Amino acid sequence: MYTRAAFPIANLLSDMPFSAVRIFFYNIIVYFMTGLHRSAGAFWTFHLLSYLTFLTMQGFFRTFGLCFQSFDSAFRMAVIFVPNIIQYSGYLIPEFLMKRWLFWIYYINPFSYSWAALMESEFSRISLVCEGTFVVPRNGPGINKYPGVVGPNQACTLAGAQPGSNTISGADYVKAAYSLDVNDLWRRNFIVVLGWFLFFILAQMFVIQYLQVSRSAVTPLVLSVCLIKRVFPGTGIWWFRFLYFR
Repeated sequence: MYTRAAFPIANLLSDMPFSAVRIFFYNIIVYFMTGLHRSAGAFWTFHLLSYLTFLTMQGFFRTFGLCFQSFDSAFRMAVIFVPNIIQYSGYLIPEFLMKRWLFWIYYINPFSYSWAALMESEFSRISLVCEGTFVVPRNGPGINKYPGVVGPNQACTLAGAQPGSNTISGADYVKAAYSLDVNDLWRRNFIVVLGWFLFFILAQMFVIQYLQVSRSAVTPLVLSVCLIKRVFPGTGIWWFRFLYFR
């Protein structure tokens, strides 16, 4: 027999084949509709980070679900966390502009590391051209005095721009605009997101094993497994054994 702690792992493994297909097709649509960098490395990095973030937040919500006796209680508590997770991911409010008494949310937020990794992956591969309204001074209505790109006595207002250059590397842009370092993609952000994913799995195992939970939530599963083993004795179907616990 297996303990209750096996249930979160079984739930994750049984759901992954279906969620992987859904997220893969979703990422194909989003990636190419938004015109992100067209390369195999960029796409698979995007897909890996997106799917890992999905699994991490799935574990986050499942952990909340196991900590409460009812859906309403878990939903109310999750509503407190989700807006702050989104608001303090680093996009709506860059980290250096966050209030000092709330910026710690950024550092314990799985979304912030996922978003930073996605930004670093994309902008490390592209360059920006400064033109149009980003060049000052620029031509007004009926005036054709200045060139459309950065020329003599003109400057670019894009973050990370260098004097006299109308091209800004993506790495310089995210560094100046969001304080992101493209070298942190694999050495920090990916590892932290992976760590949060493992943490939520362990948290689910701990809660379901050692904290008191409602038996009504697992009774249908236990009854179903017992019925199958009664009707089909000796079948040895591994997933039913894996899900069976006391």
